[in-house]
Order: sequence, then structure tokens, then C-alpha cells
Amino acid sequence: MSSRDAKTERQSPSRWSRAFAPAALVLATVLAIVLATALFTTAVSRADGPPNLSGAFTLPFKLEQGRPAPARASSVPRQVTPPPAETLGATPVPAKPDAPTNVNAYPIAYSVIEIEWSRPSGEVDGFEVEVSPDGSDDSWSLLAGKSSLTDPAGRLYTWTQQYGLQVYQTRYYRVRASNGEDNWGEWSETTDKSFATTYSTSGPSLTVEALGKNDLKISWEGPSAARPIEGWRLEVTADAPPRETVSVEIPIGSPGPYLVRPPRTQNTQRWALLEELAAGERSFTHSGLNAGDTRYYRVQAKTDVGTPAWSVVSHARTNLGALPAAPVLTGRANGATEIVLAWTKPDDRGFPITTYLIEHSPDGRSWSHLDYGGDELKAYIFIDEPGTTRHYRIRSRSVSGDGPWSRAVRVTTENGGAGAPTGLRVVDSGDTWVEIAWDRAQKGSSEITGYQVQRAAEGNIHHYTNVGRTGRSPLTLRDTGLKPATHYQYRVAARDSGGLGPWGTEFSLVRTELPLPPALRLTARAKERDTGAHRSADSRYRVWIELTWPEPKVVSDVPGVAISHYLLERSPNGETGWKAGFDGPSYRPTDLDDSLGYAQDLDVGYGETWYYRIRGHNNAGHGPWSNKASATTRAVPPSVLNFLRADAEEESHIEISWMPPDRDGGSDVTGYQIQASTKGHGSGANYSTVATLPASPRTYTHKGLKPETRYCYRYRARNSAGWSDWQWGPGAGKDHCFRTTPALPATPSISVKATTFTVDGSDIRGVKVSWTQPAKKGVTVTGFEVSLSHDGLTWIDGATPAAADRSFTISYLDVRVAFLRIENLTKAYFRVGALSANGPGDWSQKRSITIPKIDE
Repeated sequence: MSSRDAKTERQSPSRWSRAFAPAALVLATVLAIVLATALFTTAVSRADGPPNLSGAFTLPFKLEQGRPAPARASSVPRQVTPPPAETLGATPVPAKPDAPTNVNAYPIAYSVIEIEWSRPSGEVDGFEVEVSPDGSDDSWSLLAGKSSLTDPAGRLYTWTQQYGLQVYQTRYYRVRASNGEDNWGEWSETTDKSFATTYSTSGPSLTVEALGKNDLKISWEGPSAARPIEGWRLEVTADAPPRETVSVEIPIGSPGPYLVRPPRTQNTQRWALLEELAAGERSFTHSGLNAGDTRYYRVQAKTDVGTPAWSVVSHARTNLGALPAAPVLTGRANGATEIVLAWTKPDDRGFPITTYLIEHSPDGRSWSHLDYGGDELKAYIFIDEPGTTRHYRIRSRSVSGDGPWSRAVRVTTENGGAGAPTGLRVVDSGDTWVEIAWDRAQKGSSEITGYQVQRAAEGNIHHYTNVGRTGRSPLTLRDTGLKPATHYQYRVAARDSGGLGPWGTEFSLVRTELPLPPALRLTARAKERDTGAHRSADSRYRVWIELTWPEPKVVSDVPGVAISHYLLERSPNGETGWKAGFDGPSYRPTDLDDSLGYAQDLDVGYGETWYYRIRGHNNAGHGPWSNKASATTRAVPPSVLNFLRADAEEESHIEISWMPPDRDGGSDVTGYQIQASTKGHGSGANYSTVATLPASPRTYTHKGLKPETRYCYRYRARNSAGWSDWQWGPGAGKDHCFRTTPALPATPSISVKATTFTVDGSDIRGVKVSWTQPAKKGVTVTGFEVSLSHDGLTWIDGATPAAADRSFTISYLDVRVAFLRIENLTKAYFRVGALSANGPGDWSQKRSITIPKIDE
């Protein structure tokens, strides 16, 4: 076997392909996968993003049901099956999409046509719309390209509009879809819906009215038209029009704006041709209906070219049933040139009367319509000539139609021969009356027998009513029962045997006065509210005074007569010190017929009595004061008690005093109660009542106490409302505790008598003071002290006997020496007190003795 040259084999083409073919195949496969991934990534990047309505517009429109949603790619990556690794060559071109269907064009204005279509199945990434004037093959031009029918997020529009067209101009449209760059499907087919003509007329003005129970009359006015009208198309439906909805497509997603479809009414009524009419017709009667039937109508002009606009839909209902009954008519002459008709309101037979129709006739045979635009059951008719006769009849109208005519009435105006009175004037006036006067009229062929006075009210000055008749004299009349602050107009005519003559000069500047508000009836009531037993006695109740008054009935339709506000005053005694505390708009009336005026006085204390008065104010000024009403708030127990003070603290008693409470609660304090405890003020104080006292005096001596013992006190005050809270310790700023003094010796019983005693063998005359000492538990007497006085008032020390001693003797001489400054001393006084470690006891009673003169 021959050997190969390795270098030569590497340079040979056949050898190279055999050596590197596997590597080339692997490289081609990798490149194909990379290219497919790049194309897929591009497709996904053009798909719709996730839903995001931030910054979006707000549409108060109903979404169209059944319309295809805007095209958008799935937010989930599509599952693309990669080509087999061993397949080589270019990426296959996607299949072309089908042609869009349901292409529909229709005019929406004189210069605008809207086009819509359905999206074909399969992958679609854009549309194009072309327009043609006649639909021929070589006449198409681009109306909307792929970019204008796609929003920035890649969402597709399935509608567009063409603007700037002429009146009655026809255009054809076709649409195609794409799937990839320049990968366009077929154009849509041309159908009878894929072309449209702009409007050639405006919508006619249509009205419908009932002609009884079985007929409806449809009338219309011709529209503005760019082409001659050749006839009319009238359609009818029993379907009520749906609520206005709008056919729009709202994208759910972002980014980028989305073109909003202009509003378009969604019409679901089922229309049927009722009649085709000639061009000169302007009305049609739809007969054969049932009572109470409702029908809806629209009419459209017919022209040789273009699309005429439909009228606005109008409807009516045939009469339901019975017609209203005939009114009862009466008539009377109101002087020489006026007739007044009046009638009763007839039975409406279940359907409200909407108006009345009046006819008049000179002879009762040939009738003509008489205008009547009022809503009263009365009509005033002016007649040119006195003594004119007229016949009248009337009927009522409701939704069921016109009722029968009333019986005719015959009226002849008066034909008096007197002249018109002159000099009509106002003599005086008040708030509800006017007095007028006039000059005598010139008589005619017969004597004047009297005068007739008539009045017309403000706002109705042509409708005069009789207000009074007079004789030949006096030539005055007072008209009463009028509205205040209201203008009135009067006229006067003279009467003779032929009736009333012409009316005299009218006086139209009469105005009644504006009355002051009437006196009011005021009621005052004290009110209170219990805020709870947990509160202290003096703060438990909230008190105020409620004031009410019935509002006066006034003529509410007269400006300025109603009360605008009230002046409310109060006084502490009902005579002086009145203060306007409620002036201004604190209360303004609302319902003047039955409401009550209402105010509250919150600035009151407990147990206070206040007097009130009120008056109203209107445009005329202040009215008179009302009655005086008073009320007294409830009293509460006293509060803010002052602290106790100890005036004396002794061995067996403590004397305490106090001041009255700072606030008596609106009622005089009638007494006090005092309690004491030897265990402080704590929970175990175990108080006991030691005194219940009247209001005066405000001192008390607590007796029978133990020496050297601490007593704590509390006290409370009482008035007509009850007891106050207890006052004690920290609440008073003092502890209210006092201590008795230690026990002292008992008081000795003393006796004094003259005695003679021997000193150094000599008898000496003097005084012997003797005493007895009662025992006292817990006290040890350590001695006594004796004091003497020349007058029983000023005392000097005499001696300090020992505890065992029970007497003390002193000579007259020593007594005189003790009172050297007292000349002619004739009497001496003595007293004895016991001493102890706790201090001296009380002095005994004083005893006196006569001191003899020196020579006696």
C-alpha cells in the first residue's frame, strides 16, 4: 500500500471538504438558531405591553358589545418550535393573513365618513386602508397606512375616518392586513356596505301629537338640503330608544396613547317603513292604533344623490280613555267695556286638565277661537263698544283629548249714559286699607243713582274686581282687607238707569303701608340636664333658660313684611337693667305658619331668676315689646367651702369656726353638719356626727374630749337643694385636725375665814385659806399656788404650799404689806390652784374676807 503526502492532501479541495464538512454543518446550524432568536425577540418587542392605565383618559362610554378587541400580542412569550438542527437555509416567510371582513362605511357628518372592519384570524401586525371615488381598479389611493393604524405599543386600530369630503360625495373603501415586513394579504371585497355617501340634507324637525284614542299625527318641517328633495321616508317603531351608548374600543395596556373613537349612538330600535310620501307633504296621520299606544317616529328626505340625515326621534301616546267633562260657564258684564267669564273645574275623568279652549260668537251660530293663556278659572274680555252682546262657550283639554263644549252664555255690556268720574285720588291709607275719593260725574239723559268702585291688584292690574258701591254721595269709599305694602289700582264708574257708564281715570300709585311686627307672646322655661351622679353636687347639673314664642302669621309673599330678626333682652328684676344680649341674626324665621321662635340663654347660674322680653323687626322697624317672661334655674347644693379654724384647743374641748361657702348654689345656706374622727381622714376614719347647726352662728365647741388626743373634722353645708360635698383635709388646703392639751389638775374647792395663830408666844390675827383637792385620773399634784387680790381683779402671788398641804395662813399685817399702796384696805380676795408636771390647773373660785382696821 502506497503512503499519502499529508501536505499535498491538505491543499486538495476534495480533501478539504472531507476534512471540514462536519464543522461547517455545525456552524450553519448555530447561525440559523441565532437568526431565529433575533426575529422572535423583535416580534415580542412589538407586542402589547402589560396592562397599565396610568395617565390614561377617562371615558364615560359604554363598551360596544361584540366588537373585536384591539389587536395585541400575548404577554406570555410564544412557544416557537426551533427548526431541526440538520435543516439548513433561510427562515421561512409567514403565511399571509386573510382579507379583513365586515368592512362597513357610513357618514357621520356632511364631510366625514367612518370606516370599520373585523380583524382576520391568525397573526396580524398591521392594516392599510385605501379609498376610491368609484371603486375602479386604477382609482385607489392610500387613506391610512400601517403606522397610522398602530399605536406606539403595537396595538392595532380596526377603524378610521376620512375628513374633508364634500356634501353628498361617495367614496369606496378596502382594507388589507399584513403579517411581517411587506407580507400583505389580499384586499377586502367590495360590498354594498364598503362604500358610503356624505349627508345631502340636515335632519327634519319632527313633532307628534295625539288625535284621540286611535290616531297620532306626525308633522315635520323641511330640512336644509344641498340637492332637491324628491320625497320622504317615514319610519315607525314601538321600541323605546335605548339609553345613549357609544361604540368605542378602549385598549387595556401601555405604553403610548390610544386614539379614542368619537361618540356614536348605538341604535337598537327595530324600524319599519310606515309610509313614503311626496316631496310636498309635511304631515301624516297614523291611524288604527289602540288607546294608550306609544309610537316612535323618524323621517328622512329622499334626494337623487347623497345620504339624507334622519330626523331626531319623536314620539306620542294616543289618548287613554274618557274625555274631560264640560265646565259650567257663567258670564257677566263688568261695566260698559268688559265681560268677565268664570267657570267651574270639570271632572277630568282620570287625566289632569292641561288647558281650556274658549270660543266667542256675535250670534251664537258662527264661532271663532278666543285666545286664553291663563291658568285661572276666569277670563277678562275687553269690548270696544258699550251695549255689545257676545256669546261664549268653553271646553277643557287633557291628554285624552278635548271634552265637550259647555252651554253657551250670552252677555251684554252695560250702556249707561253718565260721564266718567274724574279726580280719582287717595285720601288716606294704612297697612290693610285704602280710602279713595273722586269728583262727581256728568249726568246723561237720566239722573246718576250711584257709583261702582273696582280694584286691580299688583301683578294683575287688568283684572278688576268689585269692591263696593256708593250712592250719589258721599264720593268716597274705604277699601279694607288688603295686603300690606302692595300696590293697587282703582277705577270708578257712574250708574244711571241705563247701567254703568265708562270707567273714570285710573289711579295706579296706591300702595298700602308696611306694618310693624305685632306684639309677641314670650314663654321662658328653666331647663337642666343631669350630667351624671359621678360628678360633684355643684357641677352635676347643666342649667339654661329656654325661650319660645309663636311667630306671627304674616303675608309671606309681600317683601319686607316678614320678620327679619328679633331683639331679645333680659333683666335681673324685670324693671331695670335690661340688656340686649340676643340682637341680630340669632334667630330668623323659616316657616311662618306653624313654627316656633326659639332661643337659649346659656349665661345663667344656679338658682338665678331672669326676666325676658322680645320684639320683632322688619323693614318697617321694631314692633312693640312682648310680655315679660321669667324663669328660675334650679338650685344646687353649696360649693367651695372654706377651711375650718381652731379658735381654742383645751384639755377636754376644741372650739372651731368656719366661713360660709363661696357659692351657695343659688339658695341660701340653712345649716351645717360637723363630723369628727380620731383616726384621721383615711378610709378607716369612722366619722361620727358631733353637731348639726343652723346657718348662724358659725362656731362650735366640741366638748368632752380626751386630753392629748388628735381630732380630725369635716363639715358640709345645706341649702334647699340639699347637702354639699364634705369639706376636709387636703381639699381645703388644711388638714382640719387639732389636738387637745394634756390633763391638768382638778380645780380645788376653797374657803376663807379669820383666824388667830401664835407666833413666838404672841397671838396674831389673820386669814386662813383652806382647800380640798379632788382626785383626777392620770394627774399627780406637785403643789399648790395661792394668790391674793385687793379687788378680785388684779392678783399677786401669795404662797406655794406643798402637795400635802390643804391650808395657808397669812396675818392681816402681811396682807396690808402686800398692798401697801392701797390705803384703808378693807377686803382681800384669795384663790388657789393646783400644780402638776403637765402645768397648773384652773384657779379655784375666789373668796373674800374683811380686813379689819389697824386699831381694831
